Amino acid sequence: MLEAHELGNVGLKPKQIAERMGPTRRTASRMLAADPEKMRIDGTRRPGALEPHGEEIRELMKRGFRNSQILKKLTAMYPDETIKRSTLDDFCGKVRAQLFENGNSGPGDNVLPSVKAPDEKPVHREQPGGRKNRSTQERQASQLKRREKVLEIHLLKEEGYTSGQIAKIRGIGIKTAKRMMNMDPGCMCVDGTQTREKPKLLDPHKAHIYELIERGFKNSQILKKLAAMHPGEEIKRSTLDDFCGKARAQLFEYAQSEPENPPVLADGSILAPYAEKIGEMLADRKSIAMIFASISAFGYSGSYSLLQQYCHKLKPTVRQTKKETVFRSLTRNKLASAIWSGAQNDDLDYVADDFPLLDLIGDIVSEFRIAYSAKDVVAVQAWCLKYASCDFPPIVSFINGIHLDRDAFFNSLMYDYSNGLLEGSVNKLKSVKRSMYGRAKYPLLRAKLLLANSF
Repeated sequence: MLEAHELGNVGLKPKQIAERMGPTRRTASRMLAADPEKMRIDGTRRPGALEPHGEEIRELMKRGFRNSQILKKLTAMYPDETIKRSTLDDFCGKVRAQLFENGNSGPGDNVLPSVKAPDEKPVHREQPGGRKNRSTQERQASQLKRREKVLEIHLLKEEGYTSGQIAKIRGIGIKTAKRMMNMDPGCMCVDGTQTREKPKLLDPHKAHIYELIERGFKNSQILKKLAAMHPGEEIKRSTLDDFCGKARAQLFEYAQSEPENPPVLADGSILAPYAEKIGEMLADRKSIAMIFASISAFGYSGSYSLLQQYCHKLKPTVRQTKKETVFRSLTRNKLASAIWSGAQNDDLDYVADDFPLLDLIGDIVSEFRIAYSAKDVVAVQAWCLKYASCDFPPIVSFINGIHLDRDAFFNSLMYDYSNGLLEGSVNKLKSVKRSMYGRAKYPLLRAKLLLANSF
């Protein structure tokens, strides 16, 4: 490369340098464009100007900083260094390609949507495989934009801008700026889905609505009741229909059965020629209005109400039964006894379905019970060492308590002696003292205990 630069300084063109040195014309042009001072002696490239700050730049990119914001940060941190915007753009482009496009971001990295690969789309949590309708896509897109705005406002806040200055820079109201400054971007989902369920308009009236549904009220009647009880609130019929539909699905079970007394048309009935057609359309879940229009085109001259009555008799009967709610009560003492015993227990299995950690706790307790019942000091010591730093604070506290009274605890394993006699005497003394409290003095208490123990 130095030889190519010497020939270039003489005035030779890349084509002439290629003829003299042997490489192609493109290689010669590339060698002339390279800076020999940035090359090591072995021919490899020296580290770039931004590589010493690579970790800081990566951290800023993960937090959502743009190239212009990163340049301001580096200029403030290293005022003696001259960093070009083009150099930073090239470096950040390569880092983004390594971090995000290849999916190499570490666990816990808050990857922003703005640095995702172009072909990636947020996947809705409730619909595996990314199948979303148009309203869901629009909602997620708006949430992503909102999150980006909140992040940008937090960056301006960290740089020292006030709420009024941020409002002018972003072109928003000062109240909106203050509200976004108080938001926590960490609580906003990256994929655009909601972090929590929004409170519904009818949640305050949930108990009353459920009671009316159980009593057999229809949606129109429930709406009238709510309008009379809460005249200041505007409740839409569509909102109430959705709420009541979900409530009925929780409260009742529905079963369809064939009509008990299906209608039989006489030969001279006006509906007899269209009975087969009506049955097929009802099986296809067509409305009565569609059936009426269809058979009218084939010459039906009867009334709509006659057809309606006939169709209602043909429809399957829907039976509604209230769901039986089974409550299982399990106290803490029963749960602790079940875990300590290690025996098969239906209540423990029922709770363990929702809390899988109970199985792990049961294994730890069972291991201690076996070692303690066998009075195996070595096994108990090994158990204490094994679980002294486990993830369950009560077990760690129990092991710390053993270490605080280590001699007494392990002596209870090694010897058959017990302090039960002493504890029994103390218990008897306290019982007698309570029975005569406020009615006698110390001499009588002493006499009662000494006389009782002398026989």
